[in-house]
Amino acid sequence: MKHRTLDRAAEHRHSVREKPLPGIETFLKPLNTRQLVTLTPRAETVKASAMKPNVVAGVEWYQKMPVEERYRLLVDEQLLKDEKGTEMFENREPGCLRGGASMYEFITERLPAIANVGELINTDYLKQLHLELFSPIRKRSRSCKAGKKLQSKGEFRKKRVFFMVKANYTLKGLQQAEAFSGSLSEQKKDFFHVSEYASGSPMASKVVKCHKPCASKLRDYLDDDRYTVDFSPVKHNHVEAALKNVLSDYKEKLASVRDEKTMFSLLSELASRIDQIHPFEDGNIRVVRGLIDSILMFYGYCPIVWNDPNIIDLYDSRKLSEIMSSSVRNTKRLITKLQSGGRLGRGRYRSTEEDRELSRNAFEPVKDELSPHKKRSRRA
Repeated sequence: MKHRTLDRAAEHRHSVREKPLPGIETFLKPLNTRQLVTLTPRAETVKASAMKPNVVAGVEWYQKMPVEERYRLLVDEQLLKDEKGTEMFENREPGCLRGGASMYEFITERLPAIANVGELINTDYLKQLHLELFSPIRKRSRSCKAGKKLQSKGEFRKKRVFFMVKANYTLKGLQQAEAFSGSLSEQKKDFFHVSEYASGSPMASKVVKCHKPCASKLRDYLDDDRYTVDFSPVKHNHVEAALKNVLSDYKEKLASVRDEKTMFSLLSELASRIDQIHPFEDGNIRVVRGLIDSILMFYGYCPIVWNDPNIIDLYDSRKLSEIMSSSVRNTKRLITKLQSGGRLGRGRYRSTEEDRELSRNAFEPVKDELSPHKKRSRRA
């Protein structure tokens, strides 16, 4: 028995010796081939795939919001609380709710025919949003009790404008605005203007003086109530060229966006830059909101109910991106709650019957019935 055991051991050693040594290709193989095979295709898929449009889902979110609550897309929550409803908002610009409703009707009708998000990011689309928004609006006028319509609706402004820098800014946002304005070839370094406000003179706050500090030195003036700080956008004769340059850049970026975080980052930059160019005489933030909502709904998101959209002016892009992202989530919850008939929680303005009536009249306008045709009697 002992001899047989030794013989088997010898046979085993002999067979091992006779096996060929591994060739060089064995050593060149990766150590964890199985893991690499499964990971590589996934990485390539993520790299190649862009966000897919989902217009049906986006428009559905808008349609889910009850008609009597859609005014929230036009009037920010902070203003609703301060003015206790929509009445003052409507009285300042008679027809503004109906104009906003017309803009959203245009968006939801146009979106199904859009094949690429780039079709939304152009000057013609912005002009159309502005035209829809201002067609029913009448500006208050001393000479005309009914008010005057905006002459430049659907057109870029034809004069220099300024807008006041209030509490809606961050220091980084001011610096970003300064850097962006400085990159425009026609601009000189005079974007921020400071004037001393004299309460005895109503025109004092409107006069722009020659004191033009840089963004980093504005804090003292902004914190002092005696001064007013104005931001000076691009001059009117350079608006179209500057806007086309910005839109063409973001058109390519948004068409190839691959994830939600990048999308909100790009939207925040785009919104800020359009508003800082200030292409229209009035209604710039409302038009920007219409464009942002169009892009969001194109990708299947809901339009945004803003707490305070004035932050688009001079907030830094990172902060604005975070606010936009959280606002979309909050709006989804809000629409779901309103649709189910639930009561709004703390922090949300609760509609009055006057608010709901104004919204119904704006978003479901009553069509004028034609008076019956009277037959003309023939002369004998």
